[in-house]
Amino acid sequence: MRKEEKIWEKLIAFFEGKSVVVAFSGGLDSTVLLEAALVKAKKVLAVFIKTNLVQNEDEMIVKEYAKKRNVELKIFRLNLLDNKNVVKNDSLRCYYCKKKLFLKVKEEIDKENFDIIVEGTNFTDLSDYRPGLKAIKELGIISPFIEFGVNKDQIKKIVQLYSFPILRKEATTCLATRIAYNIKLTKERLERIEETEIFIRKLVEINSLRVRDHGDLARIEVNPSVLSKLVEPEIRKKIIETFNKKGFKYITLDLEGYIQGSMNREIK
Repeated sequence: MRKEEKIWEKLIAFFEGKSVVVAFSGGLDSTVLLEAALVKAKKVLAVFIKTNLVQNEDEMIVKEYAKKRNVELKIFRLNLLDNKNVVKNDSLRCYYCKKKLFLKVKEEIDKENFDIIVEGTNFTDLSDYRPGLKAIKELGIISPFIEFGVNKDQIKKIVQLYSFPILRKEATTCLATRIAYNIKLTKERLERIEETEIFIRKLVEINSLRVRDHGDLARIEVNPSVLSKLVEPEIRKKIIETFNKKGFKYITLDLEGYIQGSMNREIK
């Protein structure tokens, strides 16, 4: 039996007979957890929290997947810009954000009907700065991939092995991760990040993309293989015009390319 098959069997066994709430984003990690729970769990509920910090298409993706797989889905809404600890966007923002999100989940579900709440942080994520994990542990939320030592590559192989109908192929993160620490989060700042990323995707076929907000300066991260496409005269001109209109005075293309968690270099 392949290693990924053994991991899959472990996940199924972990969920067997339990009533499970899965924090479902529509990405690879949470989808694998959801699919494993669906095999032998006694009851499964997928939950998604729509906040100001997630992209608008995320809600559409989780709805479509839940419908395709006939999964019970509950969507809750939360305005994180009402929380001063989130808005100030210091190095603990993720802690405060995760705390609010999972407190909302625990408040909204009927605790007596569910044994566990799970979320999809994987073992590879531990190599990055993740203050949100502290909040997850404090609230008793379970991270099965961390407990079983499952990394991102293994999750990708499980998806390929069992052909899950993934709707979001690219890893995504909340919009706040694009904004440099200690620059306050605002509705306008979050919206312009989402809008400029959508704009670039319309110009160029692209997998990994982040528009990093450093105040007046935008730092565009893409896979190195497509760097040259963004500096083609017509595309470059359109990007400059659009970004200027969105309030960026300086537009840069990061020569290192896309790096997950690149903003965390500021953290000592």
